[in-house]
Amino acid sequence: MYKKLSLVLLTVFAAFVLVACSGDNETVTNNNEEASTTAPAGENVEAPEVDVLDTDGVVVDRHLNVAMPAFPQSMDPTAINEIQSSLINTQMYETLVTRTYDMEIVPALATSWERIDDYTVEFHLREGVYFHNGEPFTAQDVVFSLTRSQAHPITQAIMGVIDPNGFEVIDDHTVRISTTEPFAPLIPFLGHNTAFIVSQVAAEYYGDDFANNPIGTGPFMFDSQVHGDSITLVRNENFHGELPQISGINFRIIPEPAQRLVGLRTGELDLSFDLAPADALTVLNDDDVVLHDRVNNQVRYISLNVHREPFDDVRVRQAFNYVIDTELLIETILEGFGEPAVGPISGNMPLTSRDVTLPTWNVARAQELMAEAGHADGFSITMHVHNAVNQNLAIAISDMLSDINVDVDIVQLESAAFFDVINGVNTADGENGDWDTFIIQFNPGTGDEDNMYRAMFHSENAVVNGATTNRNSFILDEVDGLIDAGSVEFDETARAAIYAQLQALLLEESPWVFLDAGVFLHASRNNVRGYTVRLNGQQTLQHVYIVE
Repeated sequence: MYKKLSLVLLTVFAAFVLVACSGDNETVTNNNEEASTTAPAGENVEAPEVDVLDTDGVVVDRHLNVAMPAFPQSMDPTAINEIQSSLINTQMYETLVTRTYDMEIVPALATSWERIDDYTVEFHLREGVYFHNGEPFTAQDVVFSLTRSQAHPITQAIMGVIDPNGFEVIDDHTVRISTTEPFAPLIPFLGHNTAFIVSQVAAEYYGDDFANNPIGTGPFMFDSQVHGDSITLVRNENFHGELPQISGINFRIIPEPAQRLVGLRTGELDLSFDLAPADALTVLNDDDVVLHDRVNNQVRYISLNVHREPFDDVRVRQAFNYVIDTELLIETILEGFGEPAVGPISGNMPLTSRDVTLPTWNVARAQELMAEAGHADGFSITMHVHNAVNQNLAIAISDMLSDINVDVDIVQLESAAFFDVINGVNTADGENGDWDTFIIQFNPGTGDEDNMYRAMFHSENAVVNGATTNRNSFILDEVDGLIDAGSVEFDETARAAIYAQLQALLLEESPWVFLDAGVFLHASRNNVRGYTVRLNGQQTLQHVYIVE
């Protein structure tokens, strides 16, 4: 029988493995003002950004040195939807609308909009905006960018809600966008990183090499890169909005979490994304480094390959959810940084019910379910991971799964190879890629529930149907029906009721093991000002500055 591991032993073990491993997250602020040995997430809330500069030093006009755990997969926003690429692309591109610190939708490249009917929204575009190559921004660039995103197999899961023939250019600064069906969350979807507006002139000129020659309208411009090592951006002196106070950004790829922390402490780095939980605790006692932590819209999960035995049996999937003690994982491996997910989604999402909760840890019930499914003697599985934190979780989870006689082979891959495996379809009959389970995080960048449910669970996005985001190809007509019902409902109270039904149904079907709602663990030197963590992972550095 699985005994709860000592918190001290698990913590020490996690710290040991974190030093030895590297990683990154898929894809997203609390300033802790006093030292603490525990870190209950969400207890302290960072103040929203303000327009007034701090006056405790002289603003220094130099490049900001930033550490990332992995090289972005693409600087072409149409080609990819993952967090490292989003971190870079958010600095160079803009969307029609954007989200504030508090997730309020505000104008970006569109200054205003009005809904014409349940299908169509008219956008009035910002005038006097120029791309980094000097070309003027027009409505035609909007049509080109969104059409281009619709056509890509990765990003169509987000932009596919738009009618391919649903664009109407009224004039250079007015465009209408229509969906094939009434679609309540169209506005938040147009703030997603897959809806970044690119220069049509540049994209057509560079073709497949546009990812190495990115041209947007954002506050920073691409300068140079050393593939796998670094990317440098410079300030866009012709930016239409408030100019950054820093001259540019040096993004450095440092896979080891401990090395990122060392760089902060020595002053080699100004800002680092994705600290390890054990390292984040030590920052609380460091006068030179400031921790930025915030429970976000992200959810971490174990995907179960429902097109393979034994995960085609719901009883096995439910057993996994009973035998894995999520609260213990958060308390130990994650050092208290996190909270249980409310099913397949973060409780931070605005229309999500917190009354729908995860199964209570119950080894005896898990064993009963395994016996009912004919697997009392267990079986062997693989579990793919692609970062250090998830590897630590996998080690602890494998110990828990031993209580139902499941043997786990943990396969750690670097980011690109990991996504190749989990995105793959490797047999003629449409079976999913060559994996049993994997651990990953997903953050619905739109800030709307439909983004999570449609991308992860709708049959239209299943890998076996030629799409990419519903990787375990979980398909259930009732789930599709609830997702579609939520998207056409404009009344938020009614939408919330639909999503509560969907949460409960997905918990019952258990296509995933639902783990935790994530906490972003970022840190900066104490002379860095203006940094705030965005819930949806689209972290902007436009308002960051350095004082000395």
